[in-house]
Amino acid sequence: MLGWVFYAGIFLIYISCIGNPEYKKEHSLGLELAQQELWQEAIGHFDNSINLNQDYAAAYVDRGFAKYKLNNIEEAFNDYSKAIDLDAKNFQALSSRAEIYAYKGDYNSALGDLDLAIDIKNDDPSLYVTKGKIFGSLGETDKAFKQFELALELNSELADAYYNIGITYLGLYEYTRAIEYFQKSIDFDQMNAAAYANKGVAFAANGEYISATSEFSRAIDIDPNQIQYYQNRARAFELSGKYDFAIKDYETILKLNSEMPEIYFARANLYTELERYDLAVIDYGKTIALAPEFEDAYLNRAESYSRFAQYGLAIADYEKLIELNSSSPAVYNGLGLVLYYSGEPQSAIVSFDKAIDLDPNLADSYNNRAAVFLNTGLIEKAINDLNRSIQLDPEFGLAFANRAVAYGLIDNVEMFENDLDMAVILGVEREAILSTISQFMDAVQR
Repeated sequence: MLGWVFYAGIFLIYISCIGNPEYKKEHSLGLELAQQELWQEAIGHFDNSINLNQDYAAAYVDRGFAKYKLNNIEEAFNDYSKAIDLDAKNFQALSSRAEIYAYKGDYNSALGDLDLAIDIKNDDPSLYVTKGKIFGSLGETDKAFKQFELALELNSELADAYYNIGITYLGLYEYTRAIEYFQKSIDFDQMNAAAYANKGVAFAANGEYISATSEFSRAIDIDPNQIQYYQNRARAFELSGKYDFAIKDYETILKLNSEMPEIYFARANLYTELERYDLAVIDYGKTIALAPEFEDAYLNRAESYSRFAQYGLAIADYEKLIELNSSSPAVYNGLGLVLYYSGEPQSAIVSFDKAIDLDPNLADSYNNRAAVFLNTGLIEKAINDLNRSIQLDPEFGLAFANRAVAYGLIDNVEMFENDLDMAVILGVEREAILSTISQFMDAVQR
C-alpha cells in the first residue's frame, strides 16, 4: 500500500470581519494565510484566536491542519482531539484525526472516528474512501471494495475511489484489474501523477516494461521532483535492457538528491553490466562513502577490481567485508578466487575451505576449489570436489566442464566424453574445454 495522504483541509468561509468578535477576526486572518500556504504565520493567528477564546473548536481544527502541513503530526493530533472534546460532532476534526490514527497504524481508533463522522455526515464520499484504505491495510479487501463502492455511489466520478481500488488490486497481484482502475482514476483526474506511476508499477509487474516506462514518464511530467518515479522508470528501463536510459534517470535522481547510496549502487551495477568497471568502481566508492557498512557495495567493487586485475584492492575489500560479516561464505568464495588470480593458490584453498565450512552446500565453492586443485596438479582432489559440486547442482555446466578437463588429464576417455557432452548441453563451449586441456598438456610438457 502507498503511504497515507491527508485529505482534511481548511474550509475557507469568506465573511466580513466587521462586527465579529476579535477571536474570529484572528481566525479569519489565519485562514487567509493558510490559503497562501504560509503555515507558520497562520498558526500565529490561530494561536491568537485560541488565546482569546479557548473554547473555539474551529481554530483548533485549522491550527491542527497547519501543524500537520509542517509535519508536526502529534501537535496536529492534539489539536483535533481538543476540537472533538469541545464539539463531539465536529465532522472535520473527526475525519482529520481518523487519518492521523490510520497514519500511525491505529486502525481501530481510525475506524471509530470515521464511523462517528459518517453518522454526522453520511454523504461525504471521502470518508468511505478512507475507510476502504484502512480495510485494505488490514487485508480485509472485500470490506475495502465495499467502502469504495459506497463512495462511488455518492460520486461516480471520484478519481480517488478508482485510484484506491487500483491500489487494492495491485496488492492482490491482479495487475490487469489494477491497470483498469488506475486508468479510470486518470480519466477523471488527468493530473494524478500517483495513478500514472502505480499504473506503471502494474505494467512492470506484468512484464510490460515499455508500457511501464511510458506511464512513469507521464507521472514525471506532472511531478518532476518525485524521486520514486525516476527510480521506477530506471528499473523498468533496466529490465528491458535499456541501460543507458536507466543511467540517465539515476543521474537525474542524484541531481535531486546526491546523498542516496542506493542510487550510486544501482548505477554502479549497470556500469558493470556495460563492462564499464572503472565507472562502477567510482560509484561503489561513493556508495561506501555514504554507507560504510553497505556490504554488497564492497563485494561488487571487489569483483569489479578483479575484472581489471587490481587484485590487491579487491583483496582489501574482501578483508573489509570479513570485518563486517565474518560468516558470509560468498565473501570467502570471492576472496579465494582473487587470491588464486593473484598467484596465491594455497591461500585461495584456505579461503575456499572456509567458505565450504560456512556453507557445505555451496556448489560454486567446490567448483572453484577444484579449479585450484586442477591447476596445482591435484587431479583426484579436483574430481572429488567436482563430484560434490555436481551432486549439489546437477545443471552446473562449468563443473561438468572442469571435470571433463580432469578426466582428460588422466586419460579416462569415456568419462571425459560424457562430461564434455553434458557441459556442452548446459551451455559451455566445446572448444573452450578442449583448449583448456591443451593448455594443461603444454604446461606439463614444458
